[in-house]
Amino acid sequence: MQRSSFDVDGIPGALGVHRVATAEEIERVGRSDEHPQDDYWIGFTNGPIVYTVVLHGQPGSVTEDQAQQIASAYYDRLTGS
Repeated sequence: MQRSSFDVDGIPGALGVHRVATAEEIERVGRSDEHPQDDYWIGFTNGPIVYTVVLHGQPGSVTEDQAQQIASAYYDRLTGS
C-alpha cells in the first residue's frame, strides 16, 4: 500500500492521508490476503474532539476532491460556518 499526505483546504489544522493498493502492487508484493482499495482519510479537531472522515472505494473510484468536499461539509455543520 502506498501512502501520501495532502493539504486540506478550509479546515484549520486538518490532516489528509491518501492510501492506495492496486491489484498490480498487491500481486508484486505477494499479499494474496489484500484487496485493491483507495482510501482518503481527513482528520480535524473542533474544540477537544477529533473528527475523521474516511472515503473508501476501488482504486480510481474515489477522489481527494470528494473527500475534501465531504470533510468541509461536515466541518461547516459542526462549526455553524
